[in-house]
This record gives sequence, C-alpha cells and structure tokens, in this order.
Amino acid sequence: MNRWVQKRLTSVDKNTLSKISAYLPYISIIVGSIIGFLSGIYSTGILFYSFSALGLCIALLGELFSFLIEKYIENITEKELLKKKHTPPKFIINLKYKDIKSYLVLIQSENLIPFEFKVSILNDQNVFLSDIQIDWAQIYPQETARNFNYAVSLNNNPPNIIKLKFDYKSVWAGEINKQELSGCLTQRYKVNSSGLIFLDQA
Repeated sequence: MNRWVQKRLTSVDKNTLSKISAYLPYISIIVGSIIGFLSGIYSTGILFYSFSALGLCIALLGELFSFLIEKYIENITEKELLKKKHTPPKFIINLKYKDIKSYLVLIQSENLIPFEFKVSILNDQNVFLSDIQIDWAQIYPQETARNFNYAVSLNNNPPNIIKLKFDYKSVWAGEINKQELSGCLTQRYKVNSSGLIFLDQA
C-alpha cells in the first residue's frame, strides 16, 4: 500500500475505516452509473465511450480501495492481538468483608488483558482457611466492564490476620512462553469486629 495512503489511514480509527470500506463500493458504483447515464444522454461517439469507461473505472477503483482498506484493518487487528498476547494482565485487587466467614475479592482490570485466576485465603502460617480452588476462573474485561468480584468462604472463623493469595496468568500464557504473563499476589489483612484492615501486599 502507498505510504501516503497508509499514513492517512493510520489517523482514522478502525470503526470509521470499516464504515468507509462498507459504503465505498456502493458510492463508487452509483457515481460510475451516473456518469455512464449522463454520457449516454449528452455524449456521442468517442466521448460517450470515454465517459462510460470513466464510470467503469470509478466503480472498479471503489472496489479496489474497499479491498485495500479491509486488508489494512485485518493487519491492524492482527498486530493488536499479537501485542495483547505479549502483555501481562494489570489489575487491582481488594478483599471485601461480607460476614465473618464470607468475603468478596474485588478485581479491577487496568489494561483490559483477559486472564485466569485462583483465589485462596490463608492464615499467617500459610494454612488454607478456604477451600482449594481446582479450576481457574476467567475474566474477559472490556472498556465498559472492568470491575468483577469473586466470592470466597472460610471453613472456620478466621484468626486476627488472614492472607489473600491471588494466582493469575494471561489467557495466552500457555501459548506465549513468557514468565511475566503469570504471577501471584499476596495481601495481608487484619480481621476485627467491623471488617478488614489492609496491612500490606507482596
């Protein structure tokens, strides 16, 4: 694709390009048909054939540019997906108190990278207080849906200090061999009669 054309296309968002690609063939066909119709009324001989050829060329150019724009959009989408696959998920987590044995893990995605996670509640000696989560839960955040929560329950009343263990990995971690696509966050909380007090994160 011509560099001048590509530079202009990069300044236009994908949605606009998709609309242009969808309507351009129809517009070019209409313009070409009008030129052909007018040439039939007002032109004769060589002039008639010239205008008819011009109308046909405009229609074909419309189809060609539409095809090039579609390919350009596909290329952008592939590059964006590849970039996402190599980007570690970024998020904020927090533990919310519901009652003495019930909690909510609040999750807010910061970069919209989908990921899987496992949640555990432990004491300060790393003994599990909640059931061990077997399957990975998944989150697919969107621009309009960044906030999620996950319920977790304790088997017994908690001690004064509890730890939230949050294991995570990008949904593409199995495909892309990159260590930073997965990890583990640990937060410590003090439990009192009014709820939880955040202590630290590791």
